[in-house]
Amino acid sequence: MIKSITVTNRLNQSIKLELSYPEKSGFLVQSISGLGPVKSDINSKELATGDGSIYNSARMNSRNIVMDLKFLWSPTIEAVRLLSYRYFPIKQRIRIMIETDSRTCYIYGYVESNEPDIFSSESGTIVSIICPDPYWIGSSDDARMSAWVGGLSFPLTFPMTFSRQAKEIIVNNEGDTYTPLLMVFYGPAINPRITNVTTNSFIQVNKELLVGEKLTITTSYGKKKVILTDTDGVETNVNQFIDKDSVFWGLIPGDNTIHYEAEAGEDQANVTINWDKKYAGV
Repeated sequence: MIKSITVTNRLNQSIKLELSYPEKSGFLVQSISGLGPVKSDINSKELATGDGSIYNSARMNSRNIVMDLKFLWSPTIEAVRLLSYRYFPIKQRIRIMIETDSRTCYIYGYVESNEPDIFSSESGTIVSIICPDPYWIGSSDDARMSAWVGGLSFPLTFPMTFSRQAKEIIVNNEGDTYTPLLMVFYGPAINPRITNVTTNSFIQVNKELLVGEKLTITTSYGKKKVILTDTDGVETNVNQFIDKDSVFWGLIPGDNTIHYEAEAGEDQANVTINWDKKYAGV
């Protein structure tokens, strides 16, 4: 069950529409569509000599959220209508956060239309929002791969293990779909490589990282890049050092086995990965 809808405009001003207490905001949410999984386009090739077709590819369309809002006397109908112009400004980017009984997630979109019915006895508005990225984003998660992790625990067991190298971990993507990553390597390392063993995908940067240097890899659509931060804090794009067989991979839903290696310096490995949980629908 949906508890509330929080809308944040480009000025970072927010209003919370609580479904059970509409008088707090002045907006009664009569209906809202576009919260579930978005329709996809399936591309296929027709067979010339046989029945049916061959699957080629598929893509999800943009999300269209439509909200039917009624204005309440809080303090006046006109005041609430003017608030709708502030929080649903035409052409502008807004953030919509949905809180339900089981999850809280958000999405960014652009206001396509805000059409108030000014002369009606029960004044309200229909707001249409287009979200280019159709996925809802939940909380962030992260994992770290360090060269040495403690192996001593209490009560003591024999034989005792004081420390061990940890260059492979299992992370769980609790979202509904594939999600890109933000990966950070800390030097020293030579030609570091990090692999998603589950999908057999890796990314390798053919460069030496010195002590104090940092390599940041972003695998998001439209933002794929590798940035080197030196010991003076200067950032440089080093995409030219990416191995030709590399893939800007991400996490599939469920468990993913992540492996780190380097030609030298892997025993001092310090790697962090960060990702957002992504959902097909609320």
